[in-house]
Amino acid sequence: MKKQIPVHNQILKYPSQIVTFKQLKNHLILWLLRLFNLFFPRRFIFNPEAPKILLVATTALGDSIWLTPLLPAIKKRYPFSYVAVLCSPLGQPVFLNQPGVDELFVLKGHSSWSILKWVPTLRRRRFQATLLSHASQRMIPALIFLTGAQQRIAINNRSCKGLENLMTVFDKTSLEQIHTVEAKFILAHHLDIPRPRSPRLGQVS
Repeated sequence: MKKQIPVHNQILKYPSQIVTFKQLKNHLILWLLRLFNLFFPRRFIFNPEAPKILLVATTALGDSIWLTPLLPAIKKRYPFSYVAVLCSPLGQPVFLNQPGVDELFVLKGHSSWSILKWVPTLRRRRFQATLLSHASQRMIPALIFLTGAQQRIAINNRSCKGLENLMTVFDKTSLEQIHTVEAKFILAHHLDIPRPRSPRLGQVS
């Protein structure tokens, strides 16, 4: 017997393909980003001497804590780097006054507007690389694309919401048997940041 699809997740036949409403949202997002890119095509090139790096962790407290061992590793590899973090209000106490964080952005709200209103601020910072640690909001990959960063790196933890092609690197390593801290260093590996022998969690304010 053919499985019935709930009404709230009905599918439509769209250019000879079966497309869910979530996929249609992604098609719309991609179309708008292509339009934006026509008028604002500039990309900020990664400078290994003094890179400007944005870490994105907009979910719960735990993921923010697991990200802290990456901060000293970045500074050790790139002593003159500028590192900023985009986090949720839950993650703010983790990164506030955390060594290795040069600037902190706190994302309040889950609406598209509350996310996209950060575009002018982030573009002015001219970030050259972004590491998507974890996110639950569909517009976060779009925001990362709109920063103008040349390097946009994510891993296979469902944060991209089907928008993986907005990243320059999408690491498909299976995370099922990998500790969350190890997953963060898989991200960092793509910026030539080595994993320390004994990663340590940062102190929470």
